[in-house]
Amino acid sequence: MAGRKIILSNFIREVWNAGDAEACAKYLAPTYTIHHDPGDPWHGQTLDLDGFKARLRQSRAPFPDQCFAIQELFEDGNAVVMT
Repeated sequence: MAGRKIILSNFIREVWNAGDAEACAKYLAPTYTIHHDPGDPWHGQTLDLDGFKARLRQSRAPFPDQCFAIQELFEDGNAVVMT
């Protein structure tokens, strides 16, 4: 896997699958805007690191054992897509 693919894979595994909010600092910028499916309640919001940790905890609360299975990762320039 190329560098960006590894970063995304590790982010999904450590942060979303394991729920490790403290690992967020390794992967996230100080602030960022969420560009996602318009049905996502966080769509369009700009969060800082503490805001993302709150989002992670809130999103995982009803499903603490959730696990995202990465089927494929595609990289093109600075973009990485996960299916």
